[in-house]
Amino acid sequence: MNKYDKMITQLNKVSKMPIQNAAKIKNYFADPYKPITLFNWECPPRYIKYDKTSGTPYISFDVAMPNIAKGVPIDNYTEIPRAVSMKKEESDILKYIKASGINFQFVKLIADTNSRFIYPSSLKYEDSKVITLKKNEFRSLIANSVADYPATVRVYNFWDLLKMTGLQKTYRNLFDLVYKELAKPRQKLLASSIINKQITRTREHIGIKDKVLAKEVAIRTVATYGVEGIILEKLEKTKYMSNCVWFNTEEVSKRALVITNFLRRSIGADPLPMIFPDPGLISSVKTNTSILFRKANYD
Repeated sequence: MNKYDKMITQLNKVSKMPIQNAAKIKNYFADPYKPITLFNWECPPRYIKYDKTSGTPYISFDVAMPNIAKGVPIDNYTEIPRAVSMKKEESDILKYIKASGINFQFVKLIADTNSRFIYPSSLKYEDSKVITLKKNEFRSLIANSVADYPATVRVYNFWDLLKMTGLQKTYRNLFDLVYKELAKPRQKLLASSIINKQITRTREHIGIKDKVLAKEVAIRTVATYGVEGIILEKLEKTKYMSNCVWFNTEEVSKRALVITNFLRRSIGADPLPMIFPDPGLISSVKTNTSILFRKANYD
């Protein structure tokens, strides 16, 4: 067993499930020129609001960020960012990984594409300037929260990152194609059972009761996951997201893995590299992490 196999073994010891595409991650370990980019997502907080004139439900992003920074929910479906709700846990995980000697940076991706591609109907009811203001406030909130993480940390609005890397048009065009296909009654891109699971997830996670809206949002969500799986393959070749690996602490389910990789599989690409660090397992490790990794004797 070489030192890179041992690194994978150590990461698997504190993982909720086996690492995905470990072979590619080992190649990243061996890259002497570019760091691994561990990344995860933060979704701008939102809630369901009703248009005063028509009573139509829509997703609003007009949220009081100071409350979010304190972990105060808007309603039962508020998504408090991990940089707030799991700040200590994320920091502990990064300490554990840093002790391994892995050359990495940590990136927080702000899912500002949600308002454009998952909830475009929101733009009919909410000023785009408000949405832009709130996404930038949210990015600042996240940047402030992770400033003391034990790693080099970057925070990007995802749509802005796509602009910097010349990938906005690619993302938009691919999304349009995939969404139109998934919306067909007899689409063949994905098993209907996965779509149904995403509809259930949409109801439980966002609180959407309307059946038509729940299905629409679910299909759009699946399309974004699939497109992101392709786009990340391109981003990993940039300085912003070199050798990227999803630092996945919450989307640990067959559904999430399938919708992330179904387009990658369609073009013969390997699954997106992922690790699934479990804060509980890391906190249960009694030995000092630096000693733990020295015992692994990588060399």
